[in-house]
Amino acid sequence: QKALPIAETKASKALESSTSLQDLNSKLVGELRVARRSAKEAKAASEESAKAAASAHEMFKTVVEERTKLLALNDRVLSELKSNKKSAEDTKQKLKATEETVGAMQNLNKRFIDELHKARDEAKTNAKSAAESATRHELVAKDLEETSERN
Repeated sequence: QKALPIAETKASKALESSTSLQDLNSKLVGELRVARRSAKEAKAASEESAKAAASAHEMFKTVVEERTKLLALNDRVLSELKSNKKSAEDTKQKLKATEETVGAMQNLNKRFIDELHKARDEAKTNAKSAAESATRHELVAKDLEETSERN
């Protein structure tokens, strides 16, 4: 008769342990879902950062090509100016046109340089985001692995 209360106590403790384990398992499954979602989001952010960095690189290449064309144009304008010094008026007009072109080119070059700085800053930001995403991804993967091992 003493065994019956002991057995009931053990059964009650086993039921409590089972309930606790089910609660823990539910919590771990929830955490696992969150970890998987975070991993997917981190991967997507990393991919977007890589795309943005590639886009910034392409923009940089385009800006360099355009700047090269502008420098070649500048060289041609200056050569033409030197060869066309037949009359003072023509020289004066050509000089004025060249000064306007140089001013426009300087403004254009300034815009290109500003775009280069912007692209560089964006590339740095994207690289930082990609690094942070990779770090988060590694942490989430580690947490996922630890959670899986616990289960």
